[in-house]
Amino acid sequence: MKLSWQQTQDWLAIALLVLAPFSFAPSVALPVFGFTSFRVGFYQLLLATFVLLTLWLQRRLLQWQLLSNRWLQLGVSGLLLLLVNSLLVTLNTPRTLLLGVSIGLLAGASLAMYVYVGQLGAGLSQFMKRAGSWIVGVGAVVAAIGIVQFIVGSVDQTLVADGLCEGCRGGIFGFPRINGFAIEPQFFANALLPALLVTLASQRRGQVFGARGWATSTLIVTAFALSFSRGANLALAAAVIILVVQLVRFGKAKQLVKIGVVLVAGYLLAATMMIGSNYLQFHDENPDIVAETFETLVEHGSAGIVELDVRSNQKLESTHVNSPRSAVSREISSIEPFAPPQQIEASGDERLAAAETGVSFLDNWRRRLLGVGFGNLGPYAVSQNESLPSDLTIYIQYALVLVEAGVVGLVLFVAVHAAAVWCCLKQAAVGYPTQVALGAIMVAFMVQYFFYGTYINAAYIWVYLGLALALSAGFSEKVLQSQPQ
Repeated sequence: MKLSWQQTQDWLAIALLVLAPFSFAPSVALPVFGFTSFRVGFYQLLLATFVLLTLWLQRRLLQWQLLSNRWLQLGVSGLLLLLVNSLLVTLNTPRTLLLGVSIGLLAGASLAMYVYVGQLGAGLSQFMKRAGSWIVGVGAVVAAIGIVQFIVGSVDQTLVADGLCEGCRGGIFGFPRINGFAIEPQFFANALLPALLVTLASQRRGQVFGARGWATSTLIVTAFALSFSRGANLALAAAVIILVVQLVRFGKAKQLVKIGVVLVAGYLLAATMMIGSNYLQFHDENPDIVAETFETLVEHGSAGIVELDVRSNQKLESTHVNSPRSAVSREISSIEPFAPPQQIEASGDERLAAAETGVSFLDNWRRRLLGVGFGNLGPYAVSQNESLPSDLTIYIQYALVLVEAGVVGLVLFVAVHAAAVWCCLKQAAVGYPTQVALGAIMVAFMVQYFFYGTYINAAYIWVYLGLALALSAGFSEKVLQSQPQ
């Protein structure tokens, strides 16, 4: 049976929410105009198709929103202002146009999902239910693939060399850090956040916790923890706080036990696997590998706040050659052995240094207000200092937006995400678990923005953003209020 345009749109909307882990791959690298990481992928093609189809099918609703919604008018006007300014000040017009079109597509994704939800009416309940089920199901499959990747990498990392990024192959920590279909572990974990938080939030009404539910939730948490990403862990912690507050708010504190058991079980299982991986690979060379790996997990997982000092300085010197991290240690320093807090500090310093360099370019009122222009950071950096790379970027999204789009862009960026969080948590008052999960997801995404600066690798965030914002428009309030508590 042939699908209608409306049915195609429905499936695309579900697919874009569900396929978040595939935002990076499969894709084809097309480095152009100095964007060495520019890629065109399957997810981006689905996204573009959904945007164009929605803007056509719901053109009347879109027109009505543009004419009546002052907040939407303000956002569109701000984006157009930033684009015009970028074209006026750019040092590389094709580069600015390419990034401008990319940002326009992402903004269009949010707008398309916003408008799509607006026409669902009574069908919103079924859409949310179906989306939640598919998000968890696909998340579980991706998590299982990631765990297999970890197990195979622990036995022989050459077998998964093509699937692991350069910094994921055990050079520093011994055990491999899984990245699944993402560019690196942090993006792998970030893409799993929707599935993880949907399955946790569903426990409010005891929907999922049969044997299958316990297994699915624990599987996703375990894969998430195996990414060993500090930013992802912090984002999850912030999201869990949101869940806890909502559960207490609605008198569902008993469900905290279920959520706590899943999180503890998943993280303990992941820690056991990481320690086991190092023991399997390095116990002959280093008899203290279990204690040292445990110390690494605690120190790195706490961002260096907790230091166990399992190894004394004397022991570190005597075991330095045999440590599974010794090769990397020698690259870092010929004197000091590797310790996770040192890497954490170095990583943080690198991010802050790039951000400080970019912010230093905002040296007059116009650049402070509107930035140096979309895609103009690299060319502008070289014009100021030839020793800087032409593809300079900033690995803190908020700082990246500030430098390229100024205060106007940063205010728009933060405001639209904060509004999405507020809308979801406000709608959660009706007791619908998907809204609780969506609010927690958006909080987690906002925390993650402190740990990377990117657009294409996290395109799915803009889809979730549009879904969350749609809840504020009065499209779904009556439908949600009709749901059982």
